[in-house]
Amino acid sequence: MSCELLSEMSPALDAFVDKQRMRITFAQRYDSFGNIVVVASAVDFDLRVCRDRGSVGIDVSPSNQNDWHLLDRALEFLGIDVKEEEDTDELVKALSANLEKIIGLMKSDLKEIGFIEFEREAVKRCFPVLFEALELREKITGEEI
Repeated sequence: MSCELLSEMSPALDAFVDKQRMRITFAQRYDSFGNIVVVASAVDFDLRVCRDRGSVGIDVSPSNQNDWHLLDRALEFLGIDVKEEEDTDELVKALSANLEKIIGLMKSDLKEIGFIEFEREAVKRCFPVLFEALELREKITGEEI
């Protein structure tokens, strides 16, 4: 059964959820900026799709645990090449092609297999870029950050 809000964000994602017979457990549109959140549940994992100011993000979680992880980070951990800024339809294709691996990951002890540390290191790698941008802005504008 199709979800109108999910279909609005990505027809491919809506089709994936329908094909997997996932149950929509939460769907809401927020007044500001056209933001939308949809959560779909399957036996082995949950999927959360958020549109924030036009940008769509996909997260996965072990079933009924509300422990969300970026789908592209999970795919990267599994050795699946995902380009930065991959569009939603491409992420859906990668999810579909690697569904059993994602389910296996979500059923694992994420700390024990090193996924949690992998996520932490990925976040740390992002900070140098952020700080470089802030320092550059400070030099250009003269405003202290």
